[in-house]
Amino acid sequence: MSIDKSFKNFRDADYKFKLVCKKESTGKVCSGTGGPAVAAGQTVHYAVKAKLGRKQQKLLGQTWTPVLPTSAPPPSPTCALLEGDLPDGCVEVGFIEPAPIIPGGNPERGFYKHTESKTSSWEPLDDEALREWVQKGYSLIYRNIILDSFVDSDISPDILQKIRDDFTTLKSNRMKVILRFSYSIDINNKNDAPPEQLLKHIEQLAPILKDNGALIAVMQAGFIGVWGEWYYTAHYGNEGVVTEEDWARRRQVVSQLLQALPVSREIQLRTPAYKRRILDRTSALTEDEAFGEEQVARIGHHNDCFLASDTDYGTYANKTDEYPYLQRETQWVTMGGETCNLNPPRTDCPTALKELEELHYTYLNADYHPDVISAWDSQDCFDDVYSSLGYRLVGVMARMPEKASVGSTAHVGVLVRNMGWAAPINYRRAEILLLHETSGEKYTSGLQFDLRTWLPGDHELHFSVVLNLPDGDPDLYDLPEYNIVFENAHDPDDDEGRRNLIGFITAS
Repeated sequence: MSIDKSFKNFRDADYKFKLVCKKESTGKVCSGTGGPAVAAGQTVHYAVKAKLGRKQQKLLGQTWTPVLPTSAPPPSPTCALLEGDLPDGCVEVGFIEPAPIIPGGNPERGFYKHTESKTSSWEPLDDEALREWVQKGYSLIYRNIILDSFVDSDISPDILQKIRDDFTTLKSNRMKVILRFSYSIDINNKNDAPPEQLLKHIEQLAPILKDNGALIAVMQAGFIGVWGEWYYTAHYGNEGVVTEEDWARRRQVVSQLLQALPVSREIQLRTPAYKRRILDRTSALTEDEAFGEEQVARIGHHNDCFLASDTDYGTYANKTDEYPYLQRETQWVTMGGETCNLNPPRTDCPTALKELEELHYTYLNADYHPDVISAWDSQDCFDDVYSSLGYRLVGVMARMPEKASVGSTAHVGVLVRNMGWAAPINYRRAEILLLHETSGEKYTSGLQFDLRTWLPGDHELHFSVVLNLPDGDPDLYDLPEYNIVFENAHDPDDDEGRRNLIGFITAS
């Protein structure tokens, strides 16, 4: 761009800039960026070189008279700094103390309710039961679909439709599922599908999994062995005697499952040794690898006999080595499961709370094992488990401008504490919502951070006024029941929207 200087070719131009021109009723109006500073009314000479079709058009010596605002709006005070003295023009907002026990209802965390159905005697999800669980604060169910009538054949269209219907019922009740498939839940029946048939089943289920990925909190690998736990099995290495050929078959199941699921979702394996052998890797997932599309970042863990014995009934092959591995891994991948045997003092509160925290547990079975759950209740740690599973986000304090001029940027800071044992397990972004107090008009802007990095501890946010934490999947974005709310910052006048009220700013 040249200022007050005509030129005959492009080499004469002193500056490069971006110019956009459009026709309006008053004539051609242009605006541009780049080049030197210009004053209102100053003549700017510019040239354009463009290729339109096969012809090259050169427009030399054109002029543009910039129209600039007479004065810029005064800047709003910067209130995003959460330490030190409160800047002039800023106000500090405190939040009420969180309740001793979490109110419940936040998605993808906590105790789950168990459901299962055999394809030979199908029992659909019970809409009334789901509504009752939601009212009691549950957001998760576990669903084991037992393909007992299809061990040697393809899944019928009727059953595939019934599985789709289950997801419709789940969504209508605003819940999510920990999903597993198996062929038997009877220790006397180890017959699972042969490899070719099993892979065909995953192929049949893939469209359903992709279409309903938003409703899957996490999927357990399942399929192989009694209960889908990979131990008692007819075709993949029985009772711990697993050949190289068996491992190759197991790897193929894992690979196919990960391809069948949306890349945003994880599968879980029953023991840490399984993941290490499947990937031929003993080192834990690193922070740099976390949340990527590689297999190591998409395989988490579940322990279905938590605390049941010194090895958790075989969950650990070498606990001295595998426990620290899980401590590191579960910062970045999902951990959950259930108890299966009363085993004091290991199942007592001190050990339970320690290991649940160190292994970043997100979910547990609400009903099993009942003796363990009852012991936690009698020893007064059940409420701690209930409130700490997964994430527990509370507002600590916020700073924001007392007033903001129209056209200026309002800088806001909020300190949030995760009092839970884990970060949220699936991607979701944060949003700034500016809501007009009288008209209700909403202005939305996304924030670029990932809640999966919010491990226990304090986290700073820098944004404006109202924070929205919707589900990360577009299919659930407009369903507020899937929003995360800070338990002590939920807008009391916004029960349906489930948004977090940070404060008010007066426009001047």
